Amino acid sequence: MKATPTTEITAEEVPAMVDAALDRLRAEQKRACQLLADAPKCRRLSALYEQEARLWTLLVQHTAEPVYRRAAIEAEFTARARAREYANLTGYWSARPDGGDCAAGGGAS
Repeated sequence: MKATPTTEITAEEVPAMVDAALDRLRAEQKRACQLLADAPKCRRLSALYEQEARLWTLLVQHTAEPVYRRAAIEAEFTARARAREYANLTGYWSARPDGGDCAAGGGAS
């Protein structure tokens, strides 16, 4: 059995990869806002913002310039805060008598 060679990723390639991943993530966040409501929407957005925070963490680890590192750290903290907010909102919607399901007559998104 032949092993496939692993591709080495250089530090210079990481920012471009993170940028592309953030673009895909932002598109998914927008889609979630448009297609989901209430608890499922909040649960999905919480997970997506947590993914965004991990991408910023990756960028921090591969950024040498202090000013860019600080900006990435601040973006990471912001994404984690949003993830926590949406996780809390998930609990709110789940605690509603209708289970936070818009189809069951729940509130607007």
